[in-house]
Amino acid sequence: MSERFFTPEQLSVSDEVMIEALKTRGLEDAETKEMMMRWSRAEEEKMNRENTPMVNAMAGIQLVFRQVDIYRRAGHLEAARVALEDAREAAYGMNDDQLIARVEALMDWVESAG
Repeated sequence: MSERFFTPEQLSVSDEVMIEALKTRGLEDAETKEMMMRWSRAEEEKMNRENTPMVNAMAGIQLVFRQVDIYRRAGHLEAARVALEDAREAAYGMNDDQLIARVEALMDWVESAG
């Protein structure tokens, strides 16, 4: 069995720890994936406890924006693009023109940066 790269405390993580993990271990690393999933679940659980369904939908898109920022700062632009595709679909489902424009502007930026 291999030695764990991250401590259990780091698996409930800050954005900076995730960025470092993505930079050093990559998207395909099992511990990095576990860390991202734990972070996402914790953020989603927090949203569900604190908000109404409509607020949760908007908060979910904001969560995707945070994920995109993490991927971008770690140099994983393709992962950022994929996350934004999900946000775009949600924004269209909410029929929010301003949000759609924001998502598409971020998508354009990711496309031009890649």
